Amino acid sequence: GTIVTFAGNGQSGHIGDGGQAISAALSQAYGVRVVNDEVYISDSNNFKVRKIDVSGVITTIAGTGAGPFNGDNILATAANLNHPTDVAFLSNGEMLIADTDNNRVRMVLTNGTIVSIAGNGTASFSDGRIATSRGLSLPTGILVVSDVEIYIADAKNGRIRLLSTKQTVCYDVDASENSACNGNGLCFDTDTCVCQQGWSGANCNITSCSGVSSNDNSVCSGHGSCVNTETCVCKQGWYSANCNVTSCFGVASNDSSVCGGHGSCLSLDQCSCTGLWTGSNCNVTSGNSNNEAATYIYGISTFAGGNGEFVDPQKIARLSNGDLIVSDATGHAIKKISKI
Repeated sequence: GTIVTFAGNGQSGHIGDGGQAISAALSQAYGVRVVNDEVYISDSNNFKVRKIDVSGVITTIAGTGAGPFNGDNILATAANLNHPTDVAFLSNGEMLIADTDNNRVRMVLTNGTIVSIAGNGTASFSDGRIATSRGLSLPTGILVVSDVEIYIADAKNGRIRLLSTKQTVCYDVDASENSACNGNGLCFDTDTCVCQQGWSGANCNITSCSGVSSNDNSVCSGHGSCVNTETCVCKQGWYSANCNVTSCFGVASNDSSVCGGHGSCLSLDQCSCTGLWTGSNCNVTSGNSNNEAATYIYGISTFAGGNGEFVDPQKIARLSNGDLIVSDATGHAIKKISKI
């Protein structure tokens, strides 16, 4: 096919609103979306989102040309955007903007008002309910599968985040409750939890410690409970991160003073004494009766990534079978995520 310039005069700058797009100046135009034959552009270095209508006229529909966040619940054309890189749309025409350097995802309502729907403005990471209280770090891509299933390429966090507004019930707990999915995931659909990293199971009630599932009898060396990812609570008399150190009379088995310093602690309060030492705590010598004392909640979640799977996720697409396709820009690869 033939390639022609549709918008931009080839010069970096900002001129041309109200005129033909081909004569306008753009600066680092990243994201492009087409809705009803109108073209929406993330004009990143101009700190704006611009629209080209069916007659080819370009206008600014969001952003002032300045970057630092200046608030929500104002007209989108009065709001600052900081290097926006992508736009997407809900079914009712509301527009989502990846406000990248403001570390937010913004929504322009049909009345022209702009609000934040994800990100607290700090370059950080956290999952949980109330997405505007959670951290994003340079969000660069948005994929809208439905109005209640939105994916975000959270570039510097190396994650694909799932944003859901759906109000439903998982295992008799409303999705809006902090205890939904045992507090370890997002109630995405009826009895369908999307678990946070480190948790699994239908209701996000299974984690692991040292590679052993929390519902396995051998977890925490069989001497404790795995209450969170890599967090064992040991039974009385057992110690260490994996509950594999016992104690004899209150002294840990790996302490040099265990069993009075004269033996080995084989199991709870069971000493094996050396040499001439005897007694339950190896503190009695043969022929000596003197004892020696021993001592002693919109909700957001990570959908994929976080363990180095992505270097710099940028854009997201979806196959008909539900698998996601992610461009990993500085990772020089296109990754596929199988649908849960």
